[in-house]
Amino acid sequence: MDEDKHSIEREESNEGKGYILLGLLLCATMNISFLLILLFSIGTLLPTSNLGVYLLYGFGLVQFLLLYPLIRHLKRTGKTRTMQGILIGAGITFLLTTGCCMLLLPLKL
Repeated sequence: MDEDKHSIEREESNEGKGYILLGLLLCATMNISFLLILLFSIGTLLPTSNLGVYLLYGFGLVQFLLLYPLIRHLKRTGKTRTMQGILIGAGITFLLTTGCCMLLLPLKL
């Protein structure tokens, strides 16, 4: 009986803390905020330059720079489930952004 209690406690401690859905929502919020900034910069600040196109192509790098500190913080605090949600959201964003860029925006150098 004692062995069953110990194995259950070990399984619970290995699961980690946090929520995957929270990580997905955090990633979506950061992506939406970056896209709003990107659209604002394309439409009002830089209507004649190609900087917005380059920022859209570099979205993966910007996403990495935004999410990496958050992922490190969540890993240090032991909220691995939330960290997994952010990584899933980042992967989905990467795949969607890459596909859209390849279909819609030919590279103009």
